[in-house]
Amino acid sequence: MTTRVRRRRALAAGLVGGLLLALGAGTAAAAPVIAPGTLGSLTVHKYEQPDVPTGLPNDGSELTDPIPGAEPLNGAQFTLYRVTGIDLTTNAGWVAAEALERTFDPATVRSGDGATVVGDYPIVQQGDPVTTAGEGTAVFANLPIALYLVVETGTPAGFSPAASFMVTVPLTQTDPGTQEQGWDYDVHVYPKNPAFTASKTVTDAVDQDPATEGYQIRYEILGDIPAQGMDRYVVIDTLHESLTYAPDATHSDIIVSVTGGAASVPLDFGVHYAVDLPTPGAGVTTQDVAIDVNTAGLAVIRAAGDASASARVSVSILVTVDSIAEITNVAQVFPSQAAVNGAPTLTPGVESKWGDVTIVKSSSTGTSALGGAEFELFYTTGPSWDGTTVVAPGGPATATAAVQLTIDGETVFPTAGNGRVTLGPLRYSDLSDGGAVTPGDPGYRHYWLREVTPLAGHELLAAPVGFTVIDASTSTSVPTRVEMPIVNVASNAGFTLPFTGGVGTVWFSVAGVLLLAGATLVLARQRSRRRRVSFA
Repeated sequence: MTTRVRRRRALAAGLVGGLLLALGAGTAAAAPVIAPGTLGSLTVHKYEQPDVPTGLPNDGSELTDPIPGAEPLNGAQFTLYRVTGIDLTTNAGWVAAEALERTFDPATVRSGDGATVVGDYPIVQQGDPVTTAGEGTAVFANLPIALYLVVETGTPAGFSPAASFMVTVPLTQTDPGTQEQGWDYDVHVYPKNPAFTASKTVTDAVDQDPATEGYQIRYEILGDIPAQGMDRYVVIDTLHESLTYAPDATHSDIIVSVTGGAASVPLDFGVHYAVDLPTPGAGVTTQDVAIDVNTAGLAVIRAAGDASASARVSVSILVTVDSIAEITNVAQVFPSQAAVNGAPTLTPGVESKWGDVTIVKSSSTGTSALGGAEFELFYTTGPSWDGTTVVAPGGPATATAAVQLTIDGETVFPTAGNGRVTLGPLRYSDLSDGGAVTPGDPGYRHYWLREVTPLAGHELLAAPVGFTVIDASTSTSVPTRVEMPIVNVASNAGFTLPFTGGVGTVWFSVAGVLLLAGATLVLARQRSRRRRVSFA
């Protein structure tokens, strides 16, 4: 991030701050005395903040040459307020203006908040707001002699606003031809807008809250801290319809802090910021989660930003994945009221993709009774798993140790009567934390189905069945759906085992009776022979 030069009081000589009043070809009136009733003008030349200081002086005249390293900026809106009660046609009026300059702080001016006073002096809006166009210019014409407050009330996307500043019409000028001092009624100012950046990341490599039902992922939005003009800070995350943010009373799933400095500085819900959610209704398919930092929070952010040029505002949101989808998520960051009135800075989109798997159960015997087989679902980071080594819920998984997944509070999934059961959402195997991964990377996912109950009269699967969920569609919005045919083999692979129960017992009894009868007959015959021998 570009190093920022921070100034809480950004006022230059001549009551002008946070801008450039450049030496150039302005025309100074010959008369050294202000002529009452004379009308003047104020031309705002809007530029991007250059990387290095220009070194140009501030005197209110128009530049004839381009500003080195600065590009004109269109789309910035300015509102002009006349400070009443200070008469610049009198010496006393200039003394009063100088006294006001000593107490004026641009940070106290909140753009568009309807403020009516600066110091002890009422202010009156001078005409309608004007937006820079062409070469980044906005012109306020037909201005009475007065002290004016200039407020940037609309800022283009990607920029933080210039600080509010005060300027007099007219200003003392030196005539470049005669070198005489006089008054210039056509004043030119050159406020510059620093670039503003914001980024977003997603963490979905592992379930961020395994104890909670559903798969949790976390988004983090990071935004710069403007060196000037930060009178508001709003972050809006528009969630995809497949995601849900479920708030509790303290919005504990949202974490706001300032990071990047020597230490992270936390902000507290209700003390430093509020959370706004849309009212659900017909046609509402997205959910805007808005974090709006209040005055106390802005003070914390400014202090942290002043302490470290690398500090950034962090907003982290925990959400639940409810259904399969290919999600590209973008957040909006408004670093000022002028940005709220103008346009937000958009983060680059981050991707998180979710599909599912359908088990298609069948039997080697062709039976139609396909319900009741039960499976568990696991994942590892490697392509081999023994089916038994499991780590604690939530992981992290390894190449050989699996994490068991819970879906809708269940860990065992039975097939229906048609032999089918669909499990999801499942994170794509080849996309982790918003980035592509390949087999062998720690974030890659190999999914496994482990059968715990087979079909009736069938054998369990001897080993878990592996699969992956990858983007196989040519469409960028159609999620991947995997079908896994799984066949159960009949008990003992269909071979008939010998058995001794049932009908076999009857035959054993019959055989026993026959053997006994035969033995009795033999014994009787032997006795008959003995009698015949004895009486012969």
